[in-house]
Amino acid sequence: MVSPVPNVDFLYEDIKALIRPAIPFYWNAMVKFYETPAFRSEAIVNYLIHRYELFLELVNENPHEELIPPSDIESIWLCHAIRTKIYREDCQRIFNKFIHRSLTPERYSDDNLGRLRARNKWEEKYGYPIDLDLDKVKEEDYNTIHYSHKITMKACDVVRDNDWVRDFYDSFYYNDDTCCKAVADYFNYLMLLHKYDSKKEYEGMISASLRVDLAWHTHMLNTEKYNEYCLRYFNQYIDHSPWPDYNETELTHVSATSHDLWEKEYGTPYEWKDH
Repeated sequence: MVSPVPNVDFLYEDIKALIRPAIPFYWNAMVKFYETPAFRSEAIVNYLIHRYELFLELVNENPHEELIPPSDIESIWLCHAIRTKIYREDCQRIFNKFIHRSLTPERYSDDNLGRLRARNKWEEKYGYPIDLDLDKVKEEDYNTIHYSHKITMKACDVVRDNDWVRDFYDSFYYNDDTCCKAVADYFNYLMLLHKYDSKKEYEGMISASLRVDLAWHTHMLNTEKYNEYCLRYFNQYIDHSPWPDYNETELTHVSATSHDLWEKEYGTPYEWKDH
């Protein structure tokens, strides 16, 4: 029998207090990512991954100082960190420790001193400015350049993440009500995982809706808080992997199972669309 999650009411309020204020900042970052043509070019993204790896070196060398990267590096970091198992394994292999990051309103404040700190440390270490104007970056300049990446996320993974924003636009309205429902649905989704996903007949058969993903991504991108939350309430790290490689038969089965379990547990349909 699955042990009950303790302090369910507190658990929901804890998650809501962290995630709800941060969702708009995650959404804005992803929209900017989606609307920037450079992120749809694997040649350019390979270069941006190279920049991201250089930035992680700085973060590793300055563990007690918050360093805030420019938006191109931040976008790659967002894509990497939501692949939780890959991110943990990459950090351990490259740095022998977990590289934590945050996703809070303060992080995206224009007057956050972490931006200036990052610029200064980058130029001191690498000898050139950190800022990059993506509107002036041309694909042909990087088509013949090979970068040997340390992380295992590929450029094609980043390009594919553009589809998440497009799919959300196609399925949900983005407004305050959507954000509130995203937090509630995410919490209910975690309860389903806790209850059913370890059972043999359901393992790996509960999929997250786009609205669940909106809150889940926001939560896991506060890496330290997410880690504490999972271990405190679920006694294990709950991994997330975008774009699971299901074939059409598996996808149909997973979708049907998810909807059935949700309706059985909560008495309402598992909403995948607003429109």
